[in-house]
Amino acid sequence: MKKNPATLPLVAAGLVLAGAGIIITQIYFATLGELTNQKVQVQSAEVEPLKIAPDQFGPAQTQSSFELGETIAKLYVPRFGNSYVRNIAEGTDLEKVLNRVGIGRYIGTQMPGEKGNFAIAGHRTGAGGPMRDIDKFAPGDKVYVETEDTWYTYLYLESKIVDPGAIGTIAPDPEGLTNKVANQKYLTMTSCTPVYVNTERIIAWFALIEQQPSVVGMPEELAKTYQK
Repeated sequence: MKKNPATLPLVAAGLVLAGAGIIITQIYFATLGELTNQKVQVQSAEVEPLKIAPDQFGPAQTQSSFELGETIAKLYVPRFGNSYVRNIAEGTDLEKVLNRVGIGRYIGTQMPGEKGNFAIAGHRTGAGGPMRDIDKFAPGDKVYVETEDTWYTYLYLESKIVDPGAIGTIAPDPEGLTNKVANQKYLTMTSCTPVYVNTERIIAWFALIEQQPSVVGMPEELAKTYQK
């Protein structure tokens, strides 16, 4: 069947509009949609990955009683902004945790404050991009983890770019970490990198330097800068 030459401009225009629609959709999810997800995650936190087997590093000293997707703690990162707070959920399941809550604990790693490695994961883009600025940490930076009864303060040690299969980076004695500490109590943040490419993993290691009961209130240094 012969094509009607008169319809060709209409088809071409339709393809251009369709392409523009795809671009607009991508821009939305990278900007406005991202901001919406960030706002939802922050509000949720204020009111309330690397692949490993659950027992790959042996049992945590204190076995988790949390269900997959259940909030176990809150994460405060001044380097990410003076109002930054996100919930940390149990597990790193893509749909039930990382795409919904934003940040999840690797099952099989330690809990906050335990000897070993409390390892967490989150997206840099999509689902609110809770770890978008994971590459921005500098010496002296601290992050804070709040559980039901304790505040934990962790000091930044170093970062590293690794292959997706480098699971030793979240082991109790982290592989690749050169600045190890005597108490062997670590927090490891992981995400995909480069942004929008995601062919590698970026690791940021921290060491526990202080803890205090929740009844005492927010750590003084955080309280001076944190804004709801």
